[in-house]
Parts: sequence; structure tokens; C-alpha cells
Amino acid sequence: MLSQPTYLALDAAGNLYVADSSNNRVLRFPADGTTTAVQVLGQPDFISASPGATPTTLNYPQGIVVDNAGNLYVSDTYNSRVLAYSASTANGPSAVAVFGQMDMISGSTNAGGGMSASSLRYPGGLSLDAQGNLLVTDINNIACSSCRRFQPQRPWPLHSAYTDRAEQHTVYMSPSSPPA
Repeated sequence: MLSQPTYLALDAAGNLYVADSSNNRVLRFPADGTTTAVQVLGQPDFISASPGATPTTLNYPQGIVVDNAGNLYVSDTYNSRVLAYSASTANGPSAVAVFGQMDMISGSTNAGGGMSASSLRYPGGLSLDAQGNLLVTDINNIACSSCRRFQPQRPWPLHSAYTDRAEQHTVYMSPSSPPA
């Protein structure tokens, strides 16, 4: 049973992803309209609902978006990070990249230490722009709402190296250089 579903996303094949926030998971429903989920992310199975801060667990996921290659991005709000998952149909997959923290297990929030590409504090909504950059609303960073732009690197690194610069409350993240 869903508990506080907050965000929805569709992939190119029409599969529906639902952020089941209070159950600390994201569910995938098939494009054929079946009302039974066929995949769970953030939990090892469809029964578990405990929060966690590992590459395979979530703590109150909210924003979700799927890119053109089928990779799923999830704002893991209470862990103050965004996790990326490669296209997969396995239950309980491990995230392949993290944004907003230096590694997959830190779980620390930015307590007003300034804006950088490794310091999200309660990320919320997610979107992708036409170039494939990930846009993240950063709800509580420095007591103001801001939007962050991350340029995902593929193949996925365990954590992303980046060059960052603040420009009107936007941080650009890229393994090589910020977008012009």
C-alpha cells in the first residue's frame, strides 16, 4: 500500500514511477496499466519500509525523473542527496551515482556551510533540461530555496568529481567544466 506518494515520472516506454515517500521507496508500474508494482527501489522487497542511507536504501524520496537512456534519478530528501540508478528491472538495485554528497554513505546535510555541488540540504523536485542536465530544487540550503544544475557523467563514477561555481543560486556540476 502506498504511503504519501509525492511525485510521478514516466519513462520512454510508458512505465510509471511513483515516489512512495513514507515507505522510503520508489515503485515502478508497467506501461500496460497493471496496478501492481513490478519493481521497488530503496528497499530490498515490497514489504520493507525502513529508512536508510546506503546505496540501496532511501529516506523519504520525493522528486523522480527518468532520462532518455532509462536512468532514474531520485531525490533522497532526508539523506540530502540525489541518487542515480542505471536502467534495471531488479528489485533493490544499488545506486550508481550520488549528487549532493561526496559519497554514497555520508548522509550529512549542509548546515549552512555554503552552496557547493556536494552540499544539498533536502532536495525536492527534479527535472532534466534539453542537454540532459539534472535540475534539483534544494529546499533548505542556507535558509532559502535554490535550484541546482548537475551535469551527469557517464559511465557513472562512484562519486562525481566536479568544478563548481555559484551563479544566481545555481551550482553547475561537471567532471570537466561548467556549461557556458
